[in-house]
Amino acid sequence: MPEVVGDAGILIDSQEPEAVAAGVRDALALGPGADARARERILTTFPMDGRRDGLLRIVGQLLGV
Repeated sequence: MPEVVGDAGILIDSQEPEAVAAGVRDALALGPGADARARERILTTFPMDGRRDGLLRIVGQLLGV
């Protein structure tokens, strides 16, 4: 999902083993600091409060609360 990954990761267009392997190679080539950039994107784009509130809302709807 491009809106989730943004510029912090690699998108793979296929589930074919060759495409997945190429995606893993590309991700590894992002180099040191890629994990920190991905974490920062998650914290900035999807703050914990918003994730918690959304999850609680969905669970509440499912439970009829």
